[in-house]
Amino acid sequence: MRNSTAKNSVAITTLLSGLFFCSIIVLASLSPLADSGPNVNTFGSVGMWLSLGMILFLYLLPLAFYLLGMHFLKFVMAAFCSIGLLIAASTPVDYLIYSNKTK
Repeated sequence: MRNSTAKNSVAITTLLSGLFFCSIIVLASLSPLADSGPNVNTFGSVGMWLSLGMILFLYLLPLAFYLLGMHFLKFVMAAFCSIGLLIAASTPVDYLIYSNKTK
């Protein structure tokens, strides 16, 4: 695989993982449980935006350095992407399990 193709695939995977992880934060802030305690992120609150900003920062900073030539950061991004994609993939399963228990 060529170097630019490898960089493009790493960038696309990182951005998709970050997008999925941010969508989980937004969807969780829309749920009725978002109003259940004092330390929750309701939709549109400062806490939700700070959470999204921190997640995007932690995804985009290593990606920027990787695209600039620090290729060892591919392993850091692999850890972030695998965690983000694992959580995003398990969320629908968790929803199905929870919705079947509440019926």
